[in-house]
Amino acid sequence: MNEHAFTCQDEDLVLLAEKALWWKCQSCVFVADVHLGKASSFRASGVPVPEGSDATDLERLSAIIDHTKAKEICILGDLIHNLDSLTKPVIEAFGQWRRQHPKIRLGLTLGNHDRYVPKLMETLQIDVCEDRVLRGPFVFQHEPELSPDGYVIAGHVHPGVRVSEKRTRSLNLACCLIGERVMTLPAFGTFTGTQRVRAAEGDRVVAFAEGGLIEVPWKLCS
Repeated sequence: MNEHAFTCQDEDLVLLAEKALWWKCQSCVFVADVHLGKASSFRASGVPVPEGSDATDLERLSAIIDHTKAKEICILGDLIHNLDSLTKPVIEAFGQWRRQHPKIRLGLTLGNHDRYVPKLMETLQIDVCEDRVLRGPFVFQHEPELSPDGYVIAGHVHPGVRVSEKRTRSLNLACCLIGERVMTLPAFGTFTGTQRVRAAEGDRVVAFAEGGLIEVPWKLCS
């Protein structure tokens, strides 16, 4: 599993190629915007999208746990897509994954798609459900908005960047935007998409390419 280690607020953090952030000293992994059951919701609306994205994402979470030996997973909002996405197969698949990792503490900071989650915490086997988490110098929350309480690490916008080669070819890649006061993680879910972000001078942009991580000059995202 490819990694990109860096320091933020005097803390050692690691971006994983699986679109996750690993805080080693806290034995905690953070992901954002899983959108569990999104494909099911589209199919329920008559859109013929393929199955399998949820299984792929849960397998990626398992691989992250195996690699990091993390004791905690914290999801920074939008665990589910909407109420229609919580089909019986989706809930059963998530429950089976949860039973495979019974010792993992699973937390969730509520996102705009998670309005039904508090009523389903027991069904979804979620241990902690909060609006935000304050830990060390960081504020973990769903939306990348400034906070007086610390450096914000969030998701919500599904950040992406376009990387071009000699103006003939380009790739749209998910990315992590590391700003002066806010870090925005990529969407973890396979069936999500990206939104191009604008970077300011001094920002760091790490793109998630197939098979690795690429630090992109901020000017390419300005």
